[in-house]
Amino acid sequence: MACITRLISSFALLRVSARIDLDIILRIFLNKMDQYPQVT
Repeated sequence: MACITRLISSFALLRVSARIDLDIILRIFLNKMDQYPQVT
């Protein structure tokens, strides 16, 4: 039972970190789009 809770918490932590990484990637991508407006 305890290992299941541990697994869920680690999975939730992984999801949060993945979401942060995705947010950073998206911001960098949008910054590049702003730098090159001719690219559609």
